[in-house]
Amino acid sequence: MAAVGPARAGKGGGGGKGGGGPPTLAANKVCYAFTVGRCRHGDQCQLVHSEAQAAVQAERDAERRALERETQREDLERARDEARLADFASEKQHASAKRGVVEAEVLSRQCSSEGVPLDAADARRLYLVRWELREKVDISQSVLSVAECDRVVALAEAWAQNNGGWTTDRHGAYPTTDIAVRDLEEEESRAYIEGLVMDRVIGGAQVAARCFLPEHFWCRDLFVVRYEAGRQAALKKHTDGSTLSFNILLNPRDEFDGGGTYFTHLDTAVGGKQGDLVIHDGNFEHAGTAITRGTRLLLVGFLETADQRAQFGQHAGRRQ
Repeated sequence: MAAVGPARAGKGGGGGKGGGGPPTLAANKVCYAFTVGRCRHGDQCQLVHSEAQAAVQAERDAERRALERETQREDLERARDEARLADFASEKQHASAKRGVVEAEVLSRQCSSEGVPLDAADARRLYLVRWELREKVDISQSVLSVAECDRVVALAEAWAQNNGGWTTDRHGAYPTTDIAVRDLEEEESRAYIEGLVMDRVIGGAQVAARCFLPEHFWCRDLFVVRYEAGRQAALKKHTDGSTLSFNILLNPRDEFDGGGTYFTHLDTAVGGKQGDLVIHDGNFEHAGTAITRGTRLLLVGFLETADQRAQFGQHAGRRQ
C-alpha cells in the first residue's frame, strides 16, 4: 500500500492548482491565495485570512516585484552603457586609423590652393578623425552676463504668456519643455539671441579650439529649455545628431537643486553657474540630470557646418 502523507498546498500556500485538502503550514503564515481572492478552502484553511495581514503581505509582494523590475531595468541600462562604450572605443579606433589619410588629403588641397582658408567640409573631416577634440567637454565661464541671461529668459517667458505656455513636442522621442528662438514674434528679439550665439559661441574660443572658423557654422536649432521639479525635471540619454551642441545656464544656480549634463563616455555630469557655457560633440550620448527643487533654464543650440545645410534644412532640429 502506498504511503499517505499530508496534503500539500498549491503554489503560494493557499491550495492552488493541484492542491488537496487545506494547507497545514504554520498558522501565523498569511494565505497567499486569500490575498488575491483565490483561496478555495475557506474557513478550513489553516493559514491566516486576516484582511490586515493580507494587505501587508500584498504590499510586500508589490514592493518585491517593483524591486525586481527596477533591478532588471538597471541591468538592462548597465548592459546598454557597456555596449555604448564598446561602440565608442570602436569608433575611436576607426577614426585613429583614418586620421593620417584624411589629414594628408586635406593638407594636399591646402597646398594646392595657398592662401585659401580651410573650407567647412574639410574642417569637419579633420574634426571627425581628431578624437581628442571630439571626446572633450568644455566649460567657459561667464559667456553671457547676468543681464543678458535675464533678457533671454524674459523674451521666452513673454512668448509663453502670449501663446498658451511652453511647447513640449518639438523633438520627437526626446522632447523638452522649450521655446524655439525662431518662433519669437519680434525680429529684434530673434536677432538679439542669435547675435549672442554668433558672437559668444560660434565666434568663441571653444569653437576655434576645435579647428573651426566662425564662418564654418550655422545654428540648426536654437531654443530655451525649462526643467522644473515635479514636471519635466530631466531628459533621458540621447544624442543630438549635431556636429557641436551647447547649453548656457540662464538662471541663478541657487534657484534649483540637482541638474547638469551627464555624459556617458565620461560617466559624469557637468554644469556651471549662470552665464556659463557647456559645449560638446552632439553625437556623443548625454542626458539632462534631474533637478529636485526649483526651475533650471538653459539656452541650447545645435551647430552644423555650412556644407550640411542641404542635408538638414535650416531649422530641422531633432534629437536622436
